Amino acid sequence: MEKRQYTRIELAVSVRATVSNKNESFDGVIDDLSINGMLFKSSKKLQLNEDLTIEIFPSEDDHRISLKTEGIAVRNVKDGVGICFNKPEHDLFEKFIKIALLKMTL
Repeated sequence: MEKRQYTRIELAVSVRATVSNKNESFDGVIDDLSINGMLFKSSKKLQLNEDLTIEIFPSEDDHRISLKTEGIAVRNVKDGVGICFNKPEHDLFEKFIKIALLKMTL
C-alpha cells in the first residue's frame, strides 16, 4: 500500500538540480517530484537527516530560472537519495508545473 501523502510526478525529461550541504554541492537529476519531496539521482550518497539546500532548474536551456527550497535526506537508494522538503512546497510545485507546461507550448 502506498504510504505517500502527496502524488508524485515521474518526470519524462531530464530536470537538473543542485543539492548542497554544509560542505559541498552535487549536481544530479530529479527522477520524481512531489509537494513533499523528490528522488534526486546522483552517484553521491548523503548522510541521512542531513540538512540540504535544493535548487531545481526546470528549464534545461535557461539556468537563470531556478526554484529553491530546503529539505533533508531521508533515504539512500541504489542511484540516488530521497529528499523530504522541510515544508510542503505547494508554490514550488505549482511554479514547476507552469514552467514545464510553458516549455511544452513553445
